[in-house]
Amino acid sequence: MKAFTADLRLSKIEPIDQAGRRVDFHSLRMTFSTMLAANRVSQREAPALMRRRDPRLTANVYTDERVLPLAAVLRGCPTFPTQTHRHPNRSR
Repeated sequence: MKAFTADLRLSKIEPIDQAGRRVDFHSLRMTFSTMLAANRVSQREAPALMRRRDPRLTANVYTDERVLPLAAVLRGCPTFPTQTHRHPNRSR
């Protein structure tokens, strides 16, 4: 942690961000994992890139779902017809 703090200082990065969150090694891991998820890296590839064995840890602890492009993902899903069709053998 001393080396990390020294690196922050040398890079002129404040140890507390504008939202009041502490910048540390784990926050960088969370950012990396979230970026992987946002770019649709598979659940098999992301833990490997993060050097983790358990994909649940990567998905549930190190990924911040609040910043994932969930609305864009939904817009990319196929849609179903909204018009109702009458069955040719049924009468109404």
